[in-house]
Amino acid sequence: MNGINEVLLLGTVGSDPETKIFNENSRVSTFRLATNETYTGKDGVKKEVTEWHSVEAWNFLSDTIANYVRKGNHIIVRGKIKTDTYDDKEIAGRKLSRTKIVMD
Repeated sequence: MNGINEVLLLGTVGSDPETKIFNENSRVSTFRLATNETYTGKDGVKKEVTEWHSVEAWNFLSDTIANYVRKGNHIIVRGKIKTDTYDDKEIAGRKLSRTKIVMD
């Protein structure tokens, strides 16, 4: 059985996008997105929790993000969850991971 890897986030852009150009046909824009959840705890006090997401957009979508998205904008992000694993530079043999949203 195949699964579905799809995420839809509505949040606030926390940083201006940074764009890296690899060659004329490959570029990526990255930024941070904050989503907030408000709920009432058992004690009756309202609480707000902010979750930060790393977002990545490639090529044509990267151009759109770079031209129109700025810190403080409210946007909807649709994409998939991707986890990268890499070696720790400071501790040999230790693996680290980073989860991000890749827009599509």
